[in-house]
Amino acid sequence: MTKHTQGPWVFNTSGVDSFYVTPQHHTLWTVAKTYTLADARLIAAAPDLLDALKIALEAPDDDKSWEDDAIAAIKAADPLWQTPWELRHPLK
Repeated sequence: MTKHTQGPWVFNTSGVDSFYVTPQHHTLWTVAKTYTLADARLIAAAPDLLDALKIALEAPDDDKSWEDDAIAAIKAADPLWQTPWELRHPLK
């Protein structure tokens, strides 16, 4: 199986009607091109979502230290999980 391009990933608009998902430190490489903001957010959050799932599955049942990372990854992928303040003040 081929390894995926390492994250973190970010998305940028082409200025027209599409979004490009790129590695954060190699913005000339394109991971994906999409035409909706929702898809761009989800694709860009994929490496963080994968990492959060791996950590959650490996954690003992009584260890919930992974929850903050999982919530942050979900918020990056789905703006409905963000508070109104976070929507007005994005981290990007």
